[in-house]
Amino acid sequence: MNEKTFLLDIYNRFPRYSSNRTHLERMMMDSRGESALIAKCALKYGLSLNEMSTILDEEGAFTQEGYLNEARLNELAAAVSNWSKKREETMTRHYHQVVNRGASKDRGRTTIKISDVPPTLAGKLDVRSYTELLGKPYDQILEVLAPEPTMIRVYTKLFDKFSINYRVPDEVITAMIHFMLSEQRRWSHSYFEALATDLLSARIENFEAALQHFQNRLNRKEAAISNRGHNERPRGRKPAPKKDISGSPEDRVSEAELEELIRRANEELK
Repeated sequence: MNEKTFLLDIYNRFPRYSSNRTHLERMMMDSRGESALIAKCALKYGLSLNEMSTILDEEGAFTQEGYLNEARLNELAAAVSNWSKKREETMTRHYHQVVNRGASKDRGRTTIKISDVPPTLAGKLDVRSYTELLGKPYDQILEVLAPEPTMIRVYTKLFDKFSINYRVPDEVITAMIHFMLSEQRRWSHSYFEALATDLLSARIENFEAALQHFQNRLNRKEAAISNRGHNERPRGRKPAPKKDISGSPEDRVSEAELEELIRRANEELK
């Protein structure tokens, strides 16, 4: 990159009546190497000519003597870079949510029906307001229902990955959130990853089917625990063959596999 050419391109985009314009003109004639600092800063933070022009027009970009304030330059560049990344993430998430909602409508999106609110929300939300909330995008749901405010951004990014990379429908992600709250499970990345893996393997595509799938899992687990106490075989008799409790052929994640995923998730919480 030719620093002088880069600086000239910025100058051509600079506000005509900016108080910093004279400093930029002086810099173009000077040999202090400030143009190289500007070019380096733009490369470091991945900023465009327009963004660098905006930064150099900010108050504090230059000292009272009219020289480049390198510390302030980097501070402003980092802020603009972070804002640009956040805006891009928001736009990407919004785009994929719109696409997924459209795909859900094509498949016949189900109406969310809830008979009770999770125990932790009793007295705070009634069934109607809770149901309306579950009809919103998951990032808005997290703003209200995330156990801690610091978890909102973290789990929004995780669910973005489910939505964008794994093509998990929004309402299935919503079902996962509802399940975790209803069962009062502690949240962790690995636990949600286990649930997502299980739902994907079973080809679950809507809210109601996801809740039914979770309930079937819980029922089979309770039945297995109950049967352990009644399966002591008398002496001299051969053990009966084990029954398959893994569900339908489409449900390709076995109970043992899911338990192992969840066990690892719980270990992370200790």
